[in-house]
Amino acid sequence: LEQGQVYPHSDFYALAVTTLVLLSGKEPPELFSNNGVINRRQWQKDVAISPAFKAILARMLETYPTKRYQSAQEVMQAFR
Repeated sequence: LEQGQVYPHSDFYALAVTTLVLLSGKEPPELFSNNGVINRRQWQKDVAISPAFKAILARMLETYPTKRYQSAQEVMQAFR
């Protein structure tokens, strides 16, 4: 978004954040920071889900967009 371009991996990031908010009842700043320090893995302490689901969400939240899923088919394959 900062570059004015949107790709599927941007939507997957937003979907993962939305999922975590719904599962935890916490807002994104609470999920991704520890005493004010940004920590993208902080959320893993706040949700009780399977390791496989955590791995899928973690990939959707990767810092580098190229490391995220690039298509809905990839995400669906991960759930299989």
